[in-house]
Amino acid sequence: MKRALFFLKIIIYVLWPATVWASGLALNDAMKSVPMFAWLTVFIISMLAGLAALLNRLRDEMPQRLGLFIGAHMVSSLLAGVLTFFIGERAALDGMTEAISVALAAYAGAAALDKLAAKFIDKSGV
Repeated sequence: MKRALFFLKIIIYVLWPATVWASGLALNDAMKSVPMFAWLTVFIISMLAGLAALLNRLRDEMPQRLGLFIGAHMVSSLLAGVLTFFIGERAALDGMTEAISVALAAYAGAAALDKLAAKFIDKSGV
């Protein structure tokens, strides 16, 4: 198991800089063409949807590592929201449809994280 984790770390350390460089090239024009207000709106909508998913989860039970849990929820909801925003921009959706899609994707991203974490915890017994 330790050997597999070691090789996984090496793969990540080797591929991460190349991935960041390639995404910077690919997303540079897209990020410049979107106004700052749109980015702020996506950020706020994603964080609110992630917060709603987090509060629904905390209603059921309190996790052991609350800070890590909150951070993971917010990051996953933001990632899902931004990805959905890019898809909506590419598909030329109108503003309201795009905002609703971002909110739903952010909520679903945080909820999916819950399901994956629960499955991992049950499997590993952590």
